Amino acid sequence: MNPTQQVDMPIPEVPANHGYGIGLFFTLVLFIFSFSSTSNAASCCGGGASSGIILPKFNDAMIDMGFSNETYNGFWTNKGQYKDDPKGSDLLQRRINISYAHRLADQWQLSVGVPLVDNQNTYSGEQSSVQGLGDMSLSLWYEAFEKVTCVYRINGWESLKPSIYLGTSLTLPTGISPYSDRVDSSFDITGYDETVRRLNADGRGQFLGDFKPDDKILVLLNTGEYLFTGFDLSTHFDERMIHLERFDEDKPVSVVYYEGEKEEWYVKRFLPEFSKNATGFIGDHEQSRLWVASTLHHPHVRIRYNRRFKHTRDREDDVLDLRGFISVKGVKAIGNKLSALPVTEVTLEPPVAELETAHEKELQAARDADAQRAQASKAPASATDDSQQGEADPAEVNIPATEEGGAEDAQGQASLF
Repeated sequence: MNPTQQVDMPIPEVPANHGYGIGLFFTLVLFIFSFSSTSNAASCCGGGASSGIILPKFNDAMIDMGFSNETYNGFWTNKGQYKDDPKGSDLLQRRINISYAHRLADQWQLSVGVPLVDNQNTYSGEQSSVQGLGDMSLSLWYEAFEKVTCVYRINGWESLKPSIYLGTSLTLPTGISPYSDRVDSSFDITGYDETVRRLNADGRGQFLGDFKPDDKILVLLNTGEYLFTGFDLSTHFDERMIHLERFDEDKPVSVVYYEGEKEEWYVKRFLPEFSKNATGFIGDHEQSRLWVASTLHHPHVRIRYNRRFKHTRDREDDVLDLRGFISVKGVKAIGNKLSALPVTEVTLEPPVAELETAHEKELQAARDADAQRAQASKAPASATDDSQQGEADPAEVNIPATEEGGAEDAQGQASLF
């Protein structure tokens, strides 16, 4: 054979209407997804879940490491509504993902993903820093093919036959959210300073607790109204405010007020309904006046009668447990008449610590039971029915009288006069 003889090897041609057309199609798809609309991710997802990896057909084991840097601008409420974070918020998550895949059999493989998470968050003036293990993932894959067709040039649709993997993945809740109760550096609004009428994180004044992104503050006003605010430290509360606390949808407000049109004293208990505007609860008559408003579980009031009348001249003050006096009704209900006798004053008694502690434990136990049932059935937990949490009236309690005059305290109650 002539050493300079050229040997021609047949090279398959790439059909113009297949190879280049298919490449153009996938390029167009990638281009469209690159300029897609913004995705609304939840800023409250602090667990930092990882993702598993898939082994190539001819490998028995593989280790992979990756890094991600994510920022969040909003959150999803329990009702499925997306809300933007307050101005000045900065929620950042850095994550190192370490994954390992191992072949169990010829067409079976298992992978494990372990994320290491660093959350650096600023929310409504509060800062939270959490580092540690994220949510691990465990994946099992089945290769629904026995051989791989390796191609270096697309000759047609047959060359694009995919290798199909069937699998399932389990996310393990090993991570800690920056909003979790287990995180000491979470968003604690530790005080309300009456002097400047602002919230603070320095432990001054009334303790309000640990806030999640969609939590609200319930504010009671001396005008017989309530309203909701966020927990931004820059919020200023005006002089109409008589009480504030973190909103609990299962906690009713107990009220004693003078109804101007009927010229009678009434008692009512209701669950506040969320609204963007202030909501009145003592009617619209100009002579109506709020005397007592309390979020205690067992608020007690002292009733003083008008002793100018013969039938009340020697009448002693009565102490009434409002929880046992009336059940929870709607916010617009007028309520029950306080007394048929002439009343001159109603004041709020100091809380009975034993009753408050016992009821709070019952309420927490009911919530824990609801959460367990919800987790078992994968359905939203139903709201705890306040009427089912022990309506038994307490025995007669000897409660000392309060001082004359109005007062505001930090135990979920307010007396105006």
